[in-house]
Amino acid sequence: MHTEESIQSLRPPHATWFLPARRASPAELHATVVVACGSPLLDAVLRTVGCMVVVLNPERQIVAVNSVLLKHLGVDDPESLLGLRPGEALDCSHAQDEGGGCGTSRACTSCGAALAILMAQQTGEIHERECLVSLRRGKDLAVEFRARVVPIQVEGRDLLVLLLQDICDEKRRQALESVFFHDLRNTLTGLVGCAELLHEANPEQVAGLLPLIDTSLQQLLEEVESQRLLSLTETNEYRPVAIQGSAAALLDEVAAVLRGHRVADGRRLFVVPPSADLQLSTDVVLLRRVLINMGKNALEGTPVGGEARMGFQPAGPDVIEWLAWNEAYILPEVAVRVFQRSFSTKGQKGRGLGTYGMRLLGERYLGGRVTFSTSPSEGTSFHFRHPLTLPASDSVDGASA
Repeated sequence: MHTEESIQSLRPPHATWFLPARRASPAELHATVVVACGSPLLDAVLRTVGCMVVVLNPERQIVAVNSVLLKHLGVDDPESLLGLRPGEALDCSHAQDEGGGCGTSRACTSCGAALAILMAQQTGEIHERECLVSLRRGKDLAVEFRARVVPIQVEGRDLLVLLLQDICDEKRRQALESVFFHDLRNTLTGLVGCAELLHEANPEQVAGLLPLIDTSLQQLLEEVESQRLLSLTETNEYRPVAIQGSAAALLDEVAAVLRGHRVADGRRLFVVPPSADLQLSTDVVLLRRVLINMGKNALEGTPVGGEARMGFQPAGPDVIEWLAWNEAYILPEVAVRVFQRSFSTKGQKGRGLGTYGMRLLGERYLGGRVTFSTSPSEGTSFHFRHPLTLPASDSVDGASA
């Protein structure tokens, strides 16, 4: 079985999965830095352009940067970045996957900045791509850029000017609106259909429609709450509150929500009976959202007529591990991007917030760790392990989870 870590560590066939691993010698790098720093044209670009600017040599190493990038990285000394590649300077979580560094990992084959650099070098023309970078700092949260690469020549040397425009707010808004309005429209369409049937329904038919209306309204509330929580947590405006509760009761509640969701149509959700109940003292609102995202993700990957499973088990002293499984296999080139915001294995624009949300809520706020494993023979399972007691938080008495 391939775990998330083993997928990252599969060795490339020739030192790199994508772009060349070779770097310039120290002497070559120094000579190029001198040329770049002495160029009036590049000096004007670095001083006047309002976004992050990086000048690269043919080996994709940094030879000059502007103050906007330094401020973004919190770096005072620009010389500390010289010789690094863009992903290494930005602290991309895939920059050290291979010995060759940024541009050589399996994940780099789908990196917008790497693709733009490659096309600019091959064609000698300007190329632009959107680029989503998963950061090692901040527990693998993502930053999105619009990467524009401009090939230039300075004193006979081929250089690349890489302009990075932060589009996180723009992409976040697009993703949230797309997901929210897509799901909202589907739910409201179902409610409108029920309302139309009520006009001509007899008492027996009305009684049959009421559970469907109730389920749709609960689903509508869940969708609104999901987007509200994601917005608050991404901007660090959410303050978690621990509530006492039962893990088994919470799992049953989550399963009931999922079975009433359209994603479960034609699919079965099996709850693995726990060997023993566990008592929680955590933020149940966030935990419920993580588990619902896990379950929806498992059901979405389950073929019609198939079965997904959910359960939990003790995972050490005062630690619980939740599990969601389906029989689907995630290909390695897809698996390396599973937790990135706006990425989806289903290829729908604006999707991909489920796994990203799982990691955001589960790791930043609940003190846990979200991972997955996948293989053709055993399918895919997502795991969420976290302490039974919310870290650095006071519990408050409340209703059972």
